[in-house]
Amino acid sequence: MKQIIFFYLVIFFNLISFSQNKLTLEDIWITYKYFPHAIDDIQSSNDGKTYTILTLRSKIERYGYNKGKFIETVFSLSDIKGKDTPQSIYRYDFSKDETKILFSSNVEHVYRHSYLANFYVWNIKAKKLLPVYTKAKQQAASFSPDGKKVAFVFDNNLYINN
Repeated sequence: MKQIIFFYLVIFFNLISFSQNKLTLEDIWITYKYFPHAIDDIQSSNDGKTYTILTLRSKIERYGYNKGKFIETVFSLSDIKGKDTPQSIYRYDFSKDETKILFSSNVEHVYRHSYLANFYVWNIKAKKLLPVYTKAKQQAASFSPDGKKVAFVFDNNLYINN
């Protein structure tokens, strides 16, 4: 009986020692090897039949709820050309009529969920990119209810941009 228990213990410890990889801080915090994979940012559209997803921090794509199939690329950073173009999309939001996209880029975290960023408005129909404010990074930008103006915070002051 003791031999059987000893045999199982030897096999158990061998399996444990051979099956584990070394856990390093680089794998955890730099390469995110053990970070769970999830959808970055998903937003339901006004029609109730489609949703948009931020993919690879550079594209906003539309998918259908019924089969989950790709419909179109709503916006891509590769569509923008110029020297002061954003390199990635951190967060995005549509105007109420879904004709404009407000997105943040070049993010600098301040504290927990607060961050400074450069905000841009993309007009989907005109295919035109406009920075919300050009002098410095802003905070908490959002569309007005009619979608014609953008409010944001800069140096603890509230601004409205047409």
